[in-house]
Amino acid sequence: MTMSKRKVQLKGALGSLAKKREIDLRTKLINEITNHLNKISIKELQIIHNKVFNNSNINTLTYNKIIHTLNVMPETDLKSTSHLLRTMKYSHGKNKNQIISSYIQKKASNYVSDSLYKPEKSIHALSHNNSNRKFKNYKSKNHVIYKIRKLNSSVAQFKRKHCQHISRIRVMARHPPELKDDDIKT
Repeated sequence: MTMSKRKVQLKGALGSLAKKREIDLRTKLINEITNHLNKISIKELQIIHNKVFNNSNINTLTYNKIIHTLNVMPETDLKSTSHLLRTMKYSHGKNKNQIISSYIQKKASNYVSDSLYKPEKSIHALSHNNSNRKFKNYKSKNHVIYKIRKLNSSVAQFKRKHCQHISRIRVMARHPPELKDDDIKT
């Protein structure tokens, strides 16, 4: 079964036409990609490159994020960051000179935010609370002193009445009343 010359020519023409369309489509896509690449920054281009060529290693992404953060950071914060990296390291043990774990960093951050940014933790608020408590203690101390004095006076009054009662009993014992015949019951 041989093909006719026309069929072979038609098949060749269709094949070359398909190749030409594929080349045109490819050229169009390359031009679009080139236009987009001209519009994006080098950092974004690097991220795209890493994703395309499977170099999206966690370490490189983290490294790129750190570099980006440092590039965006103002000069004053860079000094603080440098100091932070130098000081926030383990000083003893098997992790010596390694950066402190993220768990401890979070605890430290929470401690700072809890202690610094609460209004009742300011010096003025603490001194005001202290003076209020001193005043309340003073008032309660005076109240306690008042109660003690009142109880002491009650005790003294009771002792005086008790002494008077005892002295009446003694007087009656020394001078017994005279009994009359009418007082005795039979």
